[in-house]
Amino acid sequence: MDFKVPLLILQAVHNLHRQGFGSLRIHPGMNASGTAWRITIFNAFENPRADSAEWFDPEPEDEADCVRYSSAGWYEFAGTEVDDDTGVETIALLILVHLPAPRATGSDPRYVRWYDSLMDRVRSMDDLPVAYADYMDHDRGWEIGWGSGRYHPAPPLG
Repeated sequence: MDFKVPLLILQAVHNLHRQGFGSLRIHPGMNASGTAWRITIFNAFENPRADSAEWFDPEPEDEADCVRYSSAGWYEFAGTEVDDDTGVETIALLILVHLPAPRATGSDPRYVRWYDSLMDRVRSMDDLPVAYADYMDHDRGWEIGWGSGRYHPAPPLG
């Protein structure tokens, strides 16, 4: 699997957090066959499920309330063809354009600090975070690299 586009997406969310969009959340995982990495990006303020105790399924029920990506789609993100040379700023703009009413709030410093530490682990381990997959032990947190046995604590609840 090519990690370049997924890493650009993760970095774009990280940059948006730094710009004050602290309510943005991610939910990354593996498809049922284990052949594609997926991520859903959404605004916690627009999603009552975001801070539930069931962190393995916090995604919005309405498709219009989130942006999704699958590595099975290779270079298609938010209705746009992106590639390895697409800048993080472009990906961040696509996220903002496709989410309903995102606003800079900076309101969840605990989540933003958690995401900072997640990104440190992703970079140092050179692998993608996985919050859900078939037969995954959710009690251990998010796995860095599916099947690796390396875990990062689950995100804090709001």
